[in-house]
Amino acid sequence: MRKMRLLSEYEVISSIPGVIRAKVNGEGLTVRVFPVPVHVFESDGKISVQLTAVITADTDRPRPGEICAPQKMLTHDGHPPQEVEVVSKPRLEIRVGDRTLEITLEITNLTVFPDLRDQSGSPCVTVSWVAFQSAK
Repeated sequence: MRKMRLLSEYEVISSIPGVIRAKVNGEGLTVRVFPVPVHVFESDGKISVQLTAVITADTDRPRPGEICAPQKMLTHDGHPPQEVEVVSKPRLEIRVGDRTLEITLEITNLTVFPDLRDQSGSPCVTVSWVAFQSAK
């Protein structure tokens, strides 16, 4: 059985948000995805990073609506965007000891909940991704 060790000593060198432009029902959205490291593990000399992401959305047509909440997304219809442009991919670079790791998130799915809105009038958005990691 492999022995995994949780590492608490690492440095975030850079965190570059991903930017996605999308249209849903004529509404233009700019979605930003900020990668955030949660845990860094070492196993058999290999380092891996567990991530989460903070997601924000801005609309060109703000309007009031039912306030966003994760549990509400189960009872509301999500819509795929009609147009999607990935302007930049989310990237994270961290240093662990003498190694530098670069993690890039590849966006695999974007769902917009037009009936659910945040305090500024932008719709709720969920994003799915796959993380690719390389060492320098």
